[in-house]
Amino acid sequence: MTMDAAAPVVAVIPAKGRSRRVPHKNVAPLAGVAMFRHSVRVARQVRAIGHVVVSSDDPEILAGAEEEGARPMPRPPHLAGDDVRNFDVLVDLLATLRRLGLAPSILVLLQPTTPFRTAAPLGAMVEALAEDVDADSLITVVPATRPVGRLDDGLWLPDTTPRQRMKSDVARHAVSGHAFLMRPRSTLDAGTLLGSRIRAVPLPEEWLDIDIDLPADLFIAEQVARPFFAR
Repeated sequence: MTMDAAAPVVAVIPAKGRSRRVPHKNVAPLAGVAMFRHSVRVARQVRAIGHVVVSSDDPEILAGAEEEGARPMPRPPHLAGDDVRNFDVLVDLLATLRRLGLAPSILVLLQPTTPFRTAAPLGAMVEALAEDVDADSLITVVPATRPVGRLDDGLWLPDTTPRQRMKSDVARHAVSGHAFLMRPRSTLDAGTLLGSRIRAVPLPEEWLDIDIDLPADLFIAEQVARPFFAR
């Protein structure tokens, strides 16, 4: 693996205090542990990740991050709203890291709401992006098994093109929220989250992409959380 020791890999866990659908979602217990802590713990198990930071506006989360051995990074109030994009959070955080003398070669974005990760696959993703010097970023994907389209006045209009119809046997994949890795200089510095050359890693099991956004999602996640995190 090619890695610049002077430009470390930094994992970022964005964990704001408020949530529109599930109150205090990022500190909701999952297998008896505040949800954001699972992301911190797996990041700290990956040897290639040199630093783990938690971006939050919530004092409880920032204190919990420090307890887990991560660096708490207080988030400005204007980046704590419901509609704030991860892109804006990362741009602000990257500027802060650079002011502190920490210029990451790779950022690893781990959203707390997709907590079912293990260290070995995450470490392999870091290595894959580090070795592909032409790649701007790396994402995880899952098979897109259902046709997609848009609704127009009560009608469903499929999103298809002649090329897609001719190659209907070609497998299609959707972006997963499991992990996003990016080289800051060719992504965030260029005004984009992922850049133009995006490596993709299919998840070995689709259920690992459980995204906890609603109370029902949290209930479903709890059914598999204890055996998963006990491994």
